[in-house]
Amino acid sequence: ECGTTEYTAWSPCSVSCGKGLRMRTRAYLMPEKAVMLQCNRQLVSKEMCVASIPECP
Repeated sequence: ECGTTEYTAWSPCSVSCGKGLRMRTRAYLMPEKAVMLQCNRQLVSKEMCVASIPECP
C-alpha cells in the first residue's frame, strides 16, 4: 500500500555557478491509501551539486 513510483531524473543544478542543489521526486502509487495508512516514505531526494562553472566570478 505504501508503494511508490521510481524517482524522476535529477533536476538541473539550482545555480549556474558554484555549489547548489538538485532534486528528484517520486509519488505514491495509491495516494489515498498512503494517507489513510500514514505512509512515511521519502518522496523528495536532494543532493549538493556543482554547476558547470565551478566558481562564481
